[in-house]
This record gives sequence, structure tokens and C-alpha cells, in this order.
Amino acid sequence: MVSSEGEEDSAEEFETNAVSRRSALRGSVCRRCVSKLSPNKQRDVLQKKVALRIGKMFTSSVLLLLLPLISAQTYHWGPCRNPKVQPNFDLHRYLGRWYEIEKLPAFFERGKCIQANYALRRDGTIQVLNSQVRKDKREYKEGTAIIPDSRDPAKLGVSFSYFTPYSPYWVLTTDYDNISIVYSCTDILHIFHVDYAWILARTPYLGAEMMNFAVKLLMDEKIDITRMTPIDQSCMI
Repeated sequence: MVSSEGEEDSAEEFETNAVSRRSALRGSVCRRCVSKLSPNKQRDVLQKKVALRIGKMFTSSVLLLLLPLISAQTYHWGPCRNPKVQPNFDLHRYLGRWYEIEKLPAFFERGKCIQANYALRRDGTIQVLNSQVRKDKREYKEGTAIIPDSRDPAKLGVSFSYFTPYSPYWVLTTDYDNISIVYSCTDILHIFHVDYAWILARTPYLGAEMMNFAVKLLMDEKIDITRMTPIDQSCMI
């Protein structure tokens, strides 16, 4: 049977009113439940509601502030991955100069001819001296690397400021003489994470066989490399 237009409007109006009645009933029941509680319990319930709303507002505000920063990065929902790292990592063999061959987007690296030089300090920390060429001038930035857990020496932490925590610098694999594959991940409020990955070499250029090896390893670890880009290493400075 086909209903008339007036009957359809009446049915929709009835359903809308029914939904409103149910919502109002739930609200009144909830208010009646709270009103039966002791003053202390009522205060606790109110504080929890306020805290929940503030938490939601804070999370939304932080996400809005971070949006311009992460928009150019490689981010995914959920926690960071936990890829396998280099077994029996030898820091002393790893020290020295490495050239960036390819990388995932990083807001702190926008130049070309990017290099990283690692040296051991007297206090046991590692000096990190990164450089890149921008506007025909080589810029340098010094940081510090540490090994937080001696049982996992391939999982380093790097910081470029006294006021920032150490970011992960995980050496997934290296032969020390030719290639290194590095992964880092930043967790944002346990809601999503930002991936960083670098393919490094001891020389400004890396052969096709080793590049294929690096790409396969990253893919096997389920690291998204669709936005990975090559680094221009043709600078003379």
C-alpha cells in the first residue's frame, strides 16, 4: 500500500517526537539518579563530567595545534610499530659520517645534501652533528644521542635541545661500511603516530642492489614508504 504525503509527514513527526521523548526520559532518569546520591557523590559525578569535557576539549585543541606540523609528515592511526633492530649493534663501528640517500618527510630537514656525523664524547654521550644545504649555504645543528638501555644498543635516543625529550633513533640494520636503515616514531596522545625513516650510506650515492634491499626491509616491517623521497647529494659544499 502507498501512503499519502500527509500520512508520511505524520509518521515522520511521530517518530521525531518519540525520539525526543526517549531522550528527555533518559535525561530525567539520569537527573533523578544523581539527585538521590549524597552531596559528596553528586560532587564526584559532576567533577568526573567536567574532567571528561575538559579532556575532550584539550585533546581537540592539541590536535588542532599539531595539524599544521603533522600535515607534511607521514602519520597513521594507532600506536607506533615495533620493528626488529640490528642485533649486537656496535656503536664504535657506527660512528662517523653518513649521507642521507632517501627519507620520509621530516619538518626539520628541508634542505639538500643532508649529512649526519656521529662522534663519542668524553662523558659517554654521542655528539650528533647534522648538516644540510639551504640557499647555497651549509647549515649545522648539533644534538646529543644516548643509548637508554644497554641491553638494546641499536635503540638510541636523539635530542637537539635541553627542553625536548629524546626521540627514537632505531638502527634497523647496518653493515657499518656501506648502508644503514634508521626508523623513528613519535606517538601523539596514543591516538596516532608519525613515522620517520632514513636510508643512509657512507658515500653520497648508493647502488641499486642496496637500495632494493633497504626498501624491501622497510616494507617487510610494514613501514609506509610511499612518501619516501631521494635526497640531492650533488652539492660541492
